[in-house]
Amino acid sequence: MQIRRKYNEKNIHILFNSYVTLNISGCSATTNIGTSKTSANNTLPSLNFAKLGEEAPTKNFDYEYDKNISFTGDCEVFKLVSKDIDKEKFKELAKKFSINIDDVAKILYNDTSKNFYFGTEISYLSVEKSGKLIYSLNRKSDPTKKGKFKPLSDNEAIKAAKDFLKSNGLLPNEFYVSSVVDGLVSEYADGTKDLENRQVIFHRKVNSKEVLGVSRIQVDVGENGLIERVASLYSDIEPYTKYKLIDINTAVDSLKKDKGLEIFNSGKQPKKCKINKIELTYFENSNVKDNSYLYPVYKFTGQTIDEDGKEAEYTGIIQAVE
Repeated sequence: MQIRRKYNEKNIHILFNSYVTLNISGCSATTNIGTSKTSANNTLPSLNFAKLGEEAPTKNFDYEYDKNISFTGDCEVFKLVSKDIDKEKFKELAKKFSINIDDVAKILYNDTSKNFYFGTEISYLSVEKSGKLIYSLNRKSDPTKKGKFKPLSDNEAIKAAKDFLKSNGLLPNEFYVSSVVDGLVSEYADGTKDLENRQVIFHRKVNSKEVLGVSRIQVDVGENGLIERVASLYSDIEPYTKYKLIDINTAVDSLKKDKGLEIFNSGKQPKKCKINKIELTYFENSNVKDNSYLYPVYKFTGQTIDEDGKEAEYTGIIQAVE
């Protein structure tokens, strides 16, 4: 029997809050937040957003927004902290996933990606030196299970995910459940489908502000609460310093010049973008080497409108500090 297994396309919308790449990060429930500096004499590197394809031209549609909205003062910037994982730390971490390693020499290390790896026929664990990790069961297609999968409800999946993360010290206090979506789907030759697991997504708040980008934890929960995959996509942080917030007009001008990240799905070139909400949030980029900070950003949400009057959801992100 031919079986095609893939993740449900309905969960693609969560990728924006986790950014457009799926780099893995974070393996500890410890987030180091101490005392920040009170002034910033050093220059903060610009937040470089990954671009898909060629560089886009300057926008040729108008932005409508409330020009009376204002954010003033300073905002905290945090430094991303590496956990400096080594083979002994990897061995201890593997125990949380019921992976017992009798000899650290069996742990593989890729010097290019700075990544440790150990796998068995049952499961594998991959951890970057910085502490980023992914754990997964090696699941195989089973034709005898056709029509017999019993995926958990939202509440059941959340409980199983929380219980596992908390019992293993992998759920920092600043993380909260943001969504539960359908996960892995088996598609059979006769056109029938089986939902095999649910995905529980945890996002993060720092200083009561939402964190966009790669900061998340994702747990795939199968039948009977079986933890099939864990991806911790966040970095530990420590206070760096405070920087002055830029005004909203300057931020919108930067969006027009394609210096930020904009997500919209319009069939035609929009004629205008109507911004309904502006929030001050944080953003953790995927490339820690070049952007090793948790940046304050403005998040713009609204709709684009094309020449036919059709609307499409819009989200824009731009660095909020000088």
